[in-house]
Order: sequence, then C-alpha cells, then structure tokens
Amino acid sequence: RGRAENLALLGSLESSEARLARLADAAPGAIRSFRRAPDGTTSFPYASAGFKDVYGLDPEDVRHDASPFEARIHPDDLKDIRQVASGSAQGSLPPWHSEYRFSHPSKGWIWIETHANALREADGGIVWHGFSRDITERKRAEQRLSLLSHEVDHRSRNLLAIVLAMLHLTRADSIPAF
Repeated sequence: RGRAENLALLGSLESSEARLARLADAAPGAIRSFRRAPDGTTSFPYASAGFKDVYGLDPEDVRHDASPFEARIHPDDLKDIRQVASGSAQGSLPPWHSEYRFSHPSKGWIWIETHANALREADGGIVWHGFSRDITERKRAEQRLSLLSHEVDHRSRNLLAIVLAMLHLTRADSIPAF
C-alpha cells in the first residue's frame, strides 16, 4: 500500500473512533471496560464520560487501578462481585448482571446495575465490556411498593378479623335475625 492510502485508512479509523467515543459519551449511564489481570489487579481501561456521573469518579483515576472504585462498593455486595470475577477467571465466561450499592462521593449510597460480557485476553486477563447505570430511584420505588403491599395486606387481614369477630359475637342464627 502506498503512503497516501495508509494515511487515508488512518484518517478513516480516527474518524470512526471519534464517532464511537461521541456515541458512548452521549449514552445514558456509563459504558465501560473492567479488566482483571492475571495477577488479580483490576482496572477500567475504558470508561465513557458517563462514568463520572454514575460513579462520581474520574475515569482517569481508575484507568490503571480500580481499587478506588472497589473501595466504594458496599462490603456486603463486594464479595458477590468478586465471586463473579473469580468464576470467570476459573473458566466460565457467562454474561454479568449485578445490582450493588456504591458510595457515591456526592450522592451517598446509591444502587448501580451493571450488564457486561467477558472476553479472555491472550495474556490470561479478562475484560468485561458493558454498561452501568444508577438505579437508585427504581430501588426506592420497589421498596415503597413492597411497604405498600405489606400495609394493604396487614390492613385487609385486620378488617377481615374484625368482621369475623363481629359475626362470632352475634347470637343471630340467620342473616335476617342479625
């Protein structure tokens, strides 16, 4: 190939990369790649601009070391996330779906949902390419719905108990006599 053709291909590639980056940055949530190296270290080699909004962390701060990210995951959820990562390292690479609590620097505890697919790299590392979003409002709505459901159940049981008690206390043998 000639120099002019190579320059044209390079320009086309750069243009495609720029379009893809604009698309990723415009998407709601965070498009990101999470990598676990063969030695167990983790990083985010790619994170869209939405990463800052979702997690409150600058993508550059976790590009080579994800420990600041992992330190903000709720301890009760971190073990499950590590189990998925470990399972993938053992051989199976199922799609990853998780919901976990995360300590956002300005929002406090929030809920995050992540979907990702894993790819094994030549060096034995694994990269999960995926999408994360804040689902805190959905979790709050689910909690309110659960509380409302329990309250309706409780009140209907109380009402039924009252009606049954009234029927039991009356001495009437028939409905007309009641």
